[in-house]
Amino acid sequence: MTRAATLSALGMTARTRWPSADIAMVAARVALSGTLLAAAMWLSSDEFAWRDLAAIGPGSIATCLLLSGVIVFTLAWRWRYIVATTTEAPTVPSMADFSAFTWVGLAVNQLVPSVVGGDAVRITLLARWGIPASAAAGSVIVDRFYGVLGLLVVCLAAAPMLSTVLFYPAMISSIVIVIAAIASGLLAWWTSRRLSIFQRLSTMVLTGISWRSLLIMVPVAMAGHLANIAMFLVIAHALGAQAPILPTISVLAAVLLASVLPFSIAGWGLREFALVNAFTHLGLDHDKIVLSSVAYGLFVLVTQAAGFLMILRRKRT
Repeated sequence: MTRAATLSALGMTARTRWPSADIAMVAARVALSGTLLAAAMWLSSDEFAWRDLAAIGPGSIATCLLLSGVIVFTLAWRWRYIVATTTEAPTVPSMADFSAFTWVGLAVNQLVPSVVGGDAVRITLLARWGIPASAAAGSVIVDRFYGVLGLLVVCLAAAPMLSTVLFYPAMISSIVIVIAAIASGLLAWWTSRRLSIFQRLSTMVLTGISWRSLLIMVPVAMAGHLANIAMFLVIAHALGAQAPILPTISVLAAVLLASVLPFSIAGWGLREFALVNAFTHLGLDHDKIVLSSVAYGLFVLVTQAAGFLMILRRKRT
């Protein structure tokens, strides 16, 4: 697939006009993220200082870049495996292509406050490469399923370490996601039996979900999520935050799971507020942990710069 085709796909997605309902939902999510972030900072003491970010040295930055690369690689490998094992195409894009598509999808998710935006771009890029549209859409749906399932396993495994303040919200989020997944599956099955246009998509999704794939995809998804959490721990350690590994994993896993639901913008605000509550419960200072969370969010945002540049330069091609 050429660079021009890639940029054209991004341009087509970016030029789509949002309905009023979507704008209202985005505004509500921005408001919620901003409110929770402001509350987390207000709960911090006057010692909260942006100049402390200078404590993140080259070694920590290099480690985070490596972990960021691991995340993109695992996401790309997982998606390519699904495409390679479920489509009848004679050839599939290389790992470099899938990594690029994945990176752009992550960038769009940072720019557009919805995972749907990034998934739509991934489907478009894969279809423009030559994979049938139904197969491209099905592969992204299956990939999303395994990603959420892996996160759900991490969250449930770490749930006993959560405080009561966060345990019930995490369980509620888990139940909502499971119910939504079941409802979506039933709706897709019902629709595919009545509308022939969805039969190929339904077949692709059902083909991609199997016990063999489950045993491979879930551990790979868990590795990607744990690498994401490890990136936060590296930043927190560099800033001198008292962040016990296991409790921090449990909190961030719960926040990442809650971020799947359309409540916040890429976890902003929700992550900081949850960390403040959790560390208060543990009797630990949470000023550094809030700064660590903000630094982590900024680092994730900056590491999507390549994708952002491709979106911003789409009109030049």
